[in-house]
Amino acid sequence: MAIGAEAEVVAAWAVAKGGEDSAPTPYEMLLGSLAACTLITLVLYTRHKGIELGPVSARYTHEKVPAREGQTGLVDQLTSHVTIEGDYDEPVRKRLEQIVGRCPVHKTIENGAHVLDEVEFVG
Repeated sequence: MAIGAEAEVVAAWAVAKGGEDSAPTPYEMLLGSLAACTLITLVLYTRHKGIELGPVSARYTHEKVPAREGQTGLVDQLTSHVTIEGDYDEPVRKRLEQIVGRCPVHKTIENGAHVLDEVEFVG
């Protein structure tokens, strides 16, 4: 996959799914993008508010879970695991918890993006 003029990103599926397990899977890339966006959003927010932010980490998991009652099949569930080190009072803790869900990638996924496929055949 090419991004921009010079960057190239490689992805692969796990051996169990017929791939070579030689690079992150597309789902791992999605989760990595979500984690990066979450951390960037936390850093930008705390800088803007003058809050000293300690070390932070974010990890996301993906699994298929049963659909809600009244629906059938499985649905995708993404779960965040965010760790913020430091001593914060309760109002700041609550606000930082809210900010975790405010990154643009999180909002896009949560709002259900529509994908329009444009395919071009060359040659």
